[in-house]
Formats: sequence, C-alpha cells, structure tokens
Amino acid sequence: MKEIELSELQSTIIMRVTNHIIDKNLQVEKPTDIAPFIELKGIGKWTLNCTNIMYNLNADDSNFDTQVLYQDLIIKRGIRKLYEISDNDKIIRLAENWSPWRGLITWYLWKEFT
Repeated sequence: MKEIELSELQSTIIMRVTNHIIDKNLQVEKPTDIAPFIELKGIGKWTLNCTNIMYNLNADDSNFDTQVLYQDLIIKRGIRKLYEISDNDKIIRLAENWSPWRGLITWYLWKEFT
C-alpha cells in the first residue's frame, strides 16, 4: 500500500475493515454504509462524516455532526489558527455559515492542518 501513498495506520485500518466485512459476511452497498464499522479502532464519527461527504458531493450536509469540528484536534487547531476561536459554541456558530458545505470545508481544514 506504500505504492499508493497510504500510511501504515491507514493500511492497518483498511485491513481491519476488510477483515470485518469477511468475518461478519457484511454486504456493503455503498461507501456510506459504514455504521457497522464504528466499533473498529480507527473508525469514528469523523470517518462516517468524511465518507458521507466524499460519496455525496451534492453538498447535502443535513446529517453533518458538528461535534467533529471541536472533537477532532486537527480541525479545531485549523479553526483556531484561521479564525482565532476555540470555544465549542462559537465554532458551531461559525460552521452554520458554511452550510451546506460544512463537510467539505471540514475536510479541507483537516487536509491543510494535517
């Protein structure tokens, strides 16, 4: 997986998901069907939001979990650097202005400050 520039952690998570699909005989119809994987280490709310955003680039962010904006340290650091705010309620209010692009903007923040 190094050939496609995946980190060791990313490779490990992909293998966990693959093994989980095989072990549980899961049928995954589309990339947003990741709820059964939340129990796996390395898969969380951020992953759920990110896959929904990337799969549904029609900018429907009605299911966007705003907690990811302050629970993910990389995203919160980016918001603090760009907007000079770190209060969770202020971050949520800021992100309301981003709708319906909250997921995409969050992804860009994560990419920029990783």
